[in-house]
Amino acid sequence: MQLAQRIEAVGSGRGLAGWRERVAQVLRRDPLASRDPRAGERFERLLARLVRWTCGRDEVDEAYLHVHADGLVFLVLAARARYDEAFEEELSALDLELACDGDLRFRVDVIALPRGADPREVLHPPLVSVRIGGVLGV
Repeated sequence: MQLAQRIEAVGSGRGLAGWRERVAQVLRRDPLASRDPRAGERFERLLARLVRWTCGRDEVDEAYLHVHADGLVFLVLAARARYDEAFEEELSALDLELACDGDLRFRVDVIALPRGADPREVLHPPLVSVRIGGVLGV
């Protein structure tokens, strides 16, 4: 399944084209990414990696990659309201993998919230938000 079938730009009204344009603007403002001619390609690989990680996990209700002026946040809304130690360990392992990936070159904060939590209470409004999940009409 193609990447575009697994992601959806949230709130742009312009679909993936508008989302990619906003991401490019954010990357141009980042001191490291603005000097990296492969930043867009690296970002696409990050997104594909998050899609692969998310797919098929019953513990994930929804997942988003939020692009803020000060960085990236991978937000996972858990399928359960109760704490799941094994799932939290998987998230921690993903966080560590992303931090240690020398080719990635983006700082990504990995955050999980239980079912029913409101992400707006935790995060600043993002510049760009991408929903990661099942087959979507994009």
